[in-house]
Amino acid sequence: MLQCFIDSKYKDGRETSESEVTGLLIAGLFAGQHTSSITATWTGAYLIQNKHHMSNVLDEQKELIGKYGDKIDYDVLSEMDVLFRSIKEALRLHPPKILLLRTVHSDFSVTTREGKQYEIPKGHIVVTSPAFANRLPHVYKDPESFDPDRFSKGREEDKAASACSYLSLGAGRRVSRWVFRILADQNRMELLIEEL
Repeated sequence: MLQCFIDSKYKDGRETSESEVTGLLIAGLFAGQHTSSITATWTGAYLIQNKHHMSNVLDEQKELIGKYGDKIDYDVLSEMDVLFRSIKEALRLHPPKILLLRTVHSDFSVTTREGKQYEIPKGHIVVTSPAFANRLPHVYKDPESFDPDRFSKGREEDKAASACSYLSLGAGRRVSRWVFRILADQNRMELLIEEL
């Protein structure tokens, strides 16, 4: 990775400077850890405050340990749906991204719930705030409360308005269980498992 950064060039042919390479390495090294650490901290804090949800997470883990024994790997961790929903809910309440910016690649229009229409031209930049979007009361029932069950089958509030209702890490098909994979791979939830 380091060599790729050193050898990289901008579209105009200019090489990356040493300080730019350093910045890219620092961003690559710390960005994921920062997100994972903060998400694990918020998830743990909410679970400690909400004994019912903590109990559900621990019961799920006991069940899976009973089923698989000492074989706890990614496949077993990916079966922890209650834990995943708890992580997703902590991310909804405390998204790591302040703003999401996207360049518009083709003209489109947006119609609000009130019927007002806006034309968004190609080349413009569209900005949204996940912290604001994740608390919209017409999407999330009681949006200020920690409720991992809002993502369970039958409720799925994160899909209430559209496929892009949940914006903690962006939107679309890439933002699925990969957050849980990152947290599981980095053993951020090991304290919950060790409680057993």
